[in-house]
Amino acid sequence: LTVGTGGALLLVGNSLANVTITAAAKIGGASTELAGAANLRPRPHDVDLGSETGPQLLQVGHQFTVPVSANTGGPGSRLVSFQIELELDPCVLRASCESSLPWVVCSTSNPATQVRIVGYSVNSGVACFDVPLAIVTFEVLATA
Repeated sequence: LTVGTGGALLLVGNSLANVTITAAAKIGGASTELAGAANLRPRPHDVDLGSETGPQLLQVGHQFTVPVSANTGGPGSRLVSFQIELELDPCVLRASCESSLPWVVCSTSNPATQVRIVGYSVNSGVACFDVPLAIVTFEVLATA
């Protein structure tokens, strides 16, 4: 988090847990707090893993879903093909996945050390800032 000369706050990184930001006036004693997890959106032509709100990881025994989305850069830039591979430690996480578009295939390897999300469609016409590609569900088996 950085503070600009005019007092504007700029988020510069993701957080692994909830954080609290406190702003206090130097004169008069007024203050306010904002609590939550810091999550950035993907840049143009980038991919994002994780929820838009809340912390990214949970404790042993819990399950969590990770939406996978892409930013095509907006109108004029189409998403035609891609391949995303997520490597994981099968002693720590168990994964399953489902695709969000009919021309996207999502699979896990056996043994489950990798999640692969692949898409190809010359006629997709998908050109927007937040294209949902897949949802990966993880079960936390142990701490890393």
